[in-house]
Amino acid sequence: MCAAIPALGLTSNLAGGLFLGSLAIGAVQTIQAQKVANQQASYAYESARRSALSADAAFAAQQEALNSRLREERQAAAQKRQAASIKQLEAQGAIAATEGVSGNLAALLDRDAVRQAANLRETINQTMESADRQYDRDLQGLLAQRASRRNEAVDFQNQAYIQAQKAPTLLDTVAQAATLGLNSYIALNR
Repeated sequence: MCAAIPALGLTSNLAGGLFLGSLAIGAVQTIQAQKVANQQASYAYESARRSALSADAAFAAQQEALNSRLREERQAAAQKRQAASIKQLEAQGAIAATEGVSGNLAALLDRDAVRQAANLRETINQTMESADRQYDRDLQGLLAQRASRRNEAVDFQNQAYIQAQKAPTLLDTVAQAATLGLNSYIALNR
């Protein structure tokens, strides 16, 4: 650095002192700005990482809740199907136990009991198919929500990195100090 002063023509003590002083102040400011920018980028990175982990944890909890609800709906549907089968068997047993019912009437009543039970089971099956489709839609929504939260975290991280890159470098400081030193020298020698 000291060799730069005579090379730049800064031979007076005042101009050389101003140049070195501004260079030292600029170097300290640059180092401090770079430290702050790196610290902010580090905090942003950690925050983004925690946010992504939180998004994954929230997704897992919400997916488990969806799975649990679908499992409960399937169990309830299985119980309803079983109840429909029991009702059909009870109706058929009651028809068979009834005295005085002719063969055609008994067969008709038996078919009606079978039909009613089949209709009930079909309604339950359609309800479960609808629940399965709703589960798929809900899961897709959860996946999109998680992706959105993770993308926000990555964007936040990228913005912090860009801000850290905008911090002044040591070369910027040296150039500013040289300009300031030269301007001070010119101003003093007028």
